[in-house]
Amino acid sequence: MINPADVELTELLSEVAGRCWLIPETGRKKKPAYGLNVRDVPRALKESPVDFNYYVVGPEMDWILMLSDHDHLYVLGSLVATLSSKGDLYE
Repeated sequence: MINPADVELTELLSEVAGRCWLIPETGRKKKPAYGLNVRDVPRALKESPVDFNYYVVGPEMDWILMLSDHDHLYVLGSLVATLSSKGDLYE
């Protein structure tokens, strides 16, 4: 778990490149999925008129980063090893 106040999303996502899926939590059973470049995710979230929980998923579904309703960022999959090697970013 990562406290979003401790690290910028841009810094976390700088460890990956290429396309990803941005999936907003809508409360609906079927959630929309937006394909975009991973570098564009922070800007897309910042420019959104509303705050929402979300998932950012690697194109091969080998990693996921998600913001919970408790304002915690969770990282799973191959991105964990990358962030762990950076030291105290990842608890």
